[in-house]
Amino acid sequence: MKRFFLLMLCCIFSFSVYAQEHQTFMGIPIDGSLTSFASQLEAKGFEKLSVGDSSVTLEGQFSGSKRVVIVYCTPITKIVYQVAVVLKESTSWSSLKSTYRDFKSILITKYGQPTGKEEFITPYYEGDGYEMTALRNEKCNYTQIFYTENGNIMLWISSVLDGSVLINYYDKLNDALCDAEESSLKYNDL
Repeated sequence: MKRFFLLMLCCIFSFSVYAQEHQTFMGIPIDGSLTSFASQLEAKGFEKLSVGDSSVTLEGQFSGSKRVVIVYCTPITKIVYQVAVVLKESTSWSSLKSTYRDFKSILITKYGQPTGKEEFITPYYEGDGYEMTALRNEKCNYTQIFYTENGNIMLWISSVLDGSVLINYYDKLNDALCDAEESSLKYNDL
């Protein structure tokens, strides 16, 4: 039954691939194997930092600066579905917010108006001096999502690494494949 489900899933997504384009990252379609995608980034000058079962971390030039890029693949078929770029790491709220605002402006120019939130959750508020504490306690939500025909691009301030600004590129087709594979793995044990 599991094999049948996976075969049907692969057939559906393979057929869909021909009907739609994939989201791109630096001109590379977010699709194919982890190794293949990483090789294409290496051809653009990125250096591999680490390789895991479901991700590869590289470092290279992105938007004028050296950045860390993490490429993620689906759990079963190992198809790339997401690319994350760490734009800025900082322990300063003003530094994080400045980077966030700069990239938000650039992304709006390229992709149009996003949907999102920029807020602190009680008892925190911007200007109280505890913005980084709020971020670490997940009481800060600075997230913008840019919807495109082939996927989504999310700009956000994260508590990862004590504070960082990230851009995540999601391919619509392969993100759906990832969701389906994760659901399949959850239900296999039942």
